[in-house]
Amino acid sequence: MQRMPLSVLDSRNYRQDQKWREGVNDIDRLKAASKELVDAINFDDNGAMVGGKWMGGNGGLLSRETLQKADAVRRALNALAEQVA
Repeated sequence: MQRMPLSVLDSRNYRQDQKWREGVNDIDRLKAASKELVDAINFDDNGAMVGGKWMGGNGGLLSRETLQKADAVRRALNALAEQVA
């Protein structure tokens, strides 16, 4: 698997974040990003239940997608901090 430079990932996340931000208040954005992060961490740790068996997962290792979701939570927290300041 080819790794992308972080600058490419950051710019892609920034564009997605700007689209997502339109029409959504920061509290709702933080709630949604937090739920996605918790779901991603759970999947990385356990996988998913399919047909009564656990499938997939990364054995506790964090995937790139999970790290991107963690970054979305960080951006939502930063937006809330800017409102307070």
